[in-house]
Amino acid sequence: KAKEEEGIASGTLNGMTKAVERLQGWTKGNYSLHLPSTLDDEVAKNYRSWLFSNESGLSLSSVGKEFRYLNSVFNAAVKQDLLEENPFRNLPKDRRSAMKQKLEARKTVDINKVLTPEQAMAIYERMNSDKRGNRDSGFDLFYLQAVTGTRIQEVAGLRRCDFTERNFDGKSYKCIEVVRWRGRGIAVMGDRGGLKNPQSERIVPLPLCAEAIWQKHSEPNNQAPAFPREEPKTERAHWGDNLARRMRDKVPDFPGTHAWRETLINNLLNSSVPVRIVEMVTGKTGNTPLSQYTSDDLPSMDKAISIHAKHLNFPTYK
Repeated sequence: KAKEEEGIASGTLNGMTKAVERLQGWTKGNYSLHLPSTLDDEVAKNYRSWLFSNESGLSLSSVGKEFRYLNSVFNAAVKQDLLEENPFRNLPKDRRSAMKQKLEARKTVDINKVLTPEQAMAIYERMNSDKRGNRDSGFDLFYLQAVTGTRIQEVAGLRRCDFTERNFDGKSYKCIEVVRWRGRGIAVMGDRGGLKNPQSERIVPLPLCAEAIWQKHSEPNNQAPAFPREEPKTERAHWGDNLARRMRDKVPDFPGTHAWRETLINNLLNSSVPVRIVEMVTGKTGNTPLSQYTSDDLPSMDKAISIHAKHLNFPTYK
């Protein structure tokens, strides 16, 4: 509750709640402790060891996130004078566990979510036609995410007025604009169904193969969601959850919707597209202070998106 009062996104709060409940169950079962004020650094250290063991059932990446959640929750309690100290704050570094985490997170030729054109086309075919020959109701959304490498909630929460046309240096660009609005804000500010961070707000030009989707959904004066079926129905849900669930059901070995993003980033960097342009397209934060002075460049972004769309080789949308 202390952390919730600081204002956080519903999905993050859900993860923190589960982390606290897991800690609560473990301390009761192993130490008969029922109050957070009775935890000391020795108990915290033993709990960390248990999380990293096979007994917890969590992946190493999940353990790292869970431990950050706990640290954040206890810091909030200390800040609000509910606890005197955070037992997780100054634990000695577990170098072995840290190295295991790095090894698991490392991307290799064999361990990644980058899709080959063949794999991407197989997913396209499953979404375009089921056993009865019917196209998935979220096909437009699926197609847009695949060719732009956006996060699922970014494109699922588009409004019709977010399909815009921009003119630059005598050329017209059909674009989508990823922006905040009443039903979709920024997660780090505690907004519901939000964008990840301020850098997520951006304009993304569409490739030629997707312009028919733009024509279908663009209405400059209409602020209604373009994909109303993807609107979250509960506080803990996100834009695009419905599509992600259907894709898991339809596609064997579904790699997750984030695979489109990882595929685009790898394709562009391996095609010698400058890192800063890839950051513009994906809404990533630059690593130097110079990035805050760099404006998004539509022609360069358009070229990058076209390179990625050519790699996927999807049929032109009809």
